[in-house]
Amino acid sequence: MKYKLMTAMTVNEIGQVLSIIRPRSTLVHYTIHTDFIHIVYTDRWNGTPLLQQMDLLPDDIYVFTEYSLSDGEPLKDGDILYEYRQYMVAKGYSELWLDNPWISSSKNNRWLVNNNQIK
Repeated sequence: MKYKLMTAMTVNEIGQVLSIIRPRSTLVHYTIHTDFIHIVYTDRWNGTPLLQQMDLLPDDIYVFTEYSLSDGEPLKDGDILYEYRQYMVAKGYSELWLDNPWISSSKNNRWLVNNNQIK
């Protein structure tokens, strides 16, 4: 697996990530930035759709509330964050893939090359 920038994420993948984080939600709009993806979505709460926002980073999620519109707050739900990180690692978007000395398929890895692990 090779590390991929967040800019390579497709709208289908963004929708899959949103369904992990907020299963009852619908994607309304997204903006892809260099280091993160800002999404706007509706979330049904008691039958009424509420407009919400969040930023998807390679290994974290920041949720915007009515109290923190300028700066998002990190998502604290451990189970959802764990599933999100699993998805990001599996798809290559996690920064865990970046210069990881334990990934044997990386031919640019200095540790493996210097220790004659890659020929």
